[in-house]
Amino acid sequence: MFEVSGLKWLRTLEMKELDLLILENHLSHIEAINLQIGKADGAIKEKACEDEDICLLTSLPGLMCVLLCF
Repeated sequence: MFEVSGLKWLRTLEMKELDLLILENHLSHIEAINLQIGKADGAIKEKACEDEDICLLTSLPGLMCVLLCF
């Protein structure tokens, strides 16, 4: 619900002006948090690629996606 499509949908809801203002404030916070999560994920993935044990684990079938898509 709080990914791009869900946020777009929430913005299409018809509400009173004050409710829309409150919703927009909350959605702005959610988007800021999502941005921070994305940055942290990128840093984790970058560091994980430098670790030999992680590289070995990602060579196992099915594990690459699990490790890189968390």
